[in-house]
Amino acid sequence: MTLTSKYVFQEQTRRRQPSRLLTECPRDGSCRLPSCFCTSTGKIPPNNFDTKQVPQMVMLSFDDPITDRIINTLKSLFSGSIRNPNGCAIKGTFFVSHQWNNYDQSLWLHSTNHEIGVNSITREDLSGRTQERWYKEQKGMRETLAEFSFIDRSHIIGTRAPELKIGGDAQYRMMSENNFTFDNSMLVSSPYWPQTLDHKLAWECDGNCPTQSHKAIWEIPIQNIQANDTRWYKTLTRAMKPFDSRDSVTKMLQRNFMNHYKTNRAPFILTLDTEFLTYLPDNGAVYALRDFLKFIVQKQDVFVVTGSQIIDYMRNPVDLNNIKSLRSWQCKPQMKDEANPCENPTTCSFSGRARGQFAHSFRMCGVCPKSYPWI
Repeated sequence: MTLTSKYVFQEQTRRRQPSRLLTECPRDGSCRLPSCFCTSTGKIPPNNFDTKQVPQMVMLSFDDPITDRIINTLKSLFSGSIRNPNGCAIKGTFFVSHQWNNYDQSLWLHSTNHEIGVNSITREDLSGRTQERWYKEQKGMRETLAEFSFIDRSHIIGTRAPELKIGGDAQYRMMSENNFTFDNSMLVSSPYWPQTLDHKLAWECDGNCPTQSHKAIWEIPIQNIQANDTRWYKTLTRAMKPFDSRDSVTKMLQRNFMNHYKTNRAPFILTLDTEFLTYLPDNGAVYALRDFLKFIVQKQDVFVVTGSQIIDYMRNPVDLNNIKSLRSWQCKPQMKDEANPCENPTTCSFSGRARGQFAHSFRMCGVCPKSYPWI
């Protein structure tokens, strides 16, 4: 069955079955962990824990291809010198896109226990596109990472919509049918806890929002960033100003973090990119980020974790005294065996894309494809 005929069949099947529309978060306990979670307000931690007994989770998310321009910065940031209260080195989550991505560097990140998720092949706005297009873009990106970076497909379970523009039911059906676990794309106006898409969202959703239930698919929302000018922005890069300094950026990060830490301790998501890392002269933004991280990990109840570790906590919530029972939060040795195939990566060069006008090159593990990979 071809990809197109597969989706025609699935669409015909859905039309014969009544849609399961989103309902209010039930109060009868029928939505239960580990597979379902929601609250009426979205502000309450799982298991109704007292907020002072909840670990404040911080997620460093990167939304760009991995390139020579930033890899040394990433290696410096994640050198192991900054560690969580349990002694484990902090890790990041990378939602990778295809264009300009070096797949040997993606493998290095994976082999050092960072999380690799997918953005898309093209990085184009997919908010109004079909489920088939979401499949080609995000399932296709997972396949590309598996082929070119030798990363196990089952380890790639997180997604982020290009430009943070969600795709409604088409996006979440694709995720459900292809074994993705969580999305990290929805912007919110204040700290909200992640929830599954079994029921209505606790927060106001902007854009092409889901209208049907998507069982066991998790959404980790992203709070807008308040800049030093008191305005709110989608990303940290947009909140930056040319006249910012290392100190002013550090204070901005601390202030936004405290919005979570001093309220309901919902996970604090930082959306970073190449532009942020290279924004200020003399690596000022990178030093500000490092200053911020050193500030927060001094607290014994703050942990810098990946998207998968957030979901693992949501499925198996524990109080601060029992963090050691979360296996995924414990220190892991570097996956050296998986790094070996890319010690001598292949550089692939192409005169142009199928529908593009310029030359391309990237590095990968293995033998170069005959033509530039695209959807």
